[in-house]
Amino acid sequence: MFLSVRTQAIISVNGKDILEVSRTLSNHKGTYQRNLKLLGPSDGSKELGKTSLYGGMALHGDSEHAEHGIGPNISFHSAFPDSKDNRHLYMSLGDTWNNRGVSKNDFVIYSWDNAYQNHIQHMIFKANGNIGIGDITDPGAKLHVNGNFIRTIAYATGNGPNDGTDVGQIKSRVLRFTKAKAATKLRISYTDNFSTHGKRLSSCRWEIRVDGNSCPNQKLIYDDISATGDYTHTDHTVVGYCSGIKAGSHTIEVWVNSSATPNPGSGNCQTGWNNSTWVLEAEEVN
Repeated sequence: MFLSVRTQAIISVNGKDILEVSRTLSNHKGTYQRNLKLLGPSDGSKELGKTSLYGGMALHGDSEHAEHGIGPNISFHSAFPDSKDNRHLYMSLGDTWNNRGVSKNDFVIYSWDNAYQNHIQHMIFKANGNIGIGDITDPGAKLHVNGNFIRTIAYATGNGPNDGTDVGQIKSRVLRFTKAKAATKLRISYTDNFSTHGKRLSSCRWEIRVDGNSCPNQKLIYDDISATGDYTHTDHTVVGYCSGIKAGSHTIEVWVNSSATPNPGSGNCQTGWNNSTWVLEAEEVN
């Protein structure tokens, strides 16, 4: 049979209970359970929240904040209100103080303006799973950013060298990239100078590969065809989406093949010219 002994202390201010501290000792392996309860001064002994050695912290709302549409909330202050340094941040479940369309089931992070008249919203977690960053109350996507948003794009670039390979890998055009998730796609763009030359109608085919292999669900292939005797060098940018790539580190490469139709093997392929700029970029997208 398990037995326990509980001791507690209540702290009061102006006759109102605000804090309850307790400790329970069990004869089960001599374990202790410590609890801290925050009591609401507006509602007498109403429990606002508690924390325990064996669990997290639970917060409950009170009637004073509920009148303003604010549920359970946590506030962080750097100093007292009369201090010159009065930085503050609030987190609450629900916030309709400014009638901003925030529901009681939305979790918001906000602060006050300098006049303590309006809330400045920084982040919202909607009940439907959407997240908004910035001053936005109804994010229209899983992540909706109001303001500047910097994307992370991996890239490799250089000026030359020129490469006359007709069949095989262009070994100087390589990009190493780490993919975070298996279910996403890679958006790959490639800029370079291409040329195909031959004594008759000729062609060369460039392909973007990952780890030496074609993209599993759709090859990223791009052809250049020249008329008889044509030998022009032109800059091009090509873009493709590669799916079916697992998470982890990968190498993005450029390959060329003069055996593409028409007239397989007739093309003299040239990648780069006169040290022109080339760029390989990769971005992970849904």
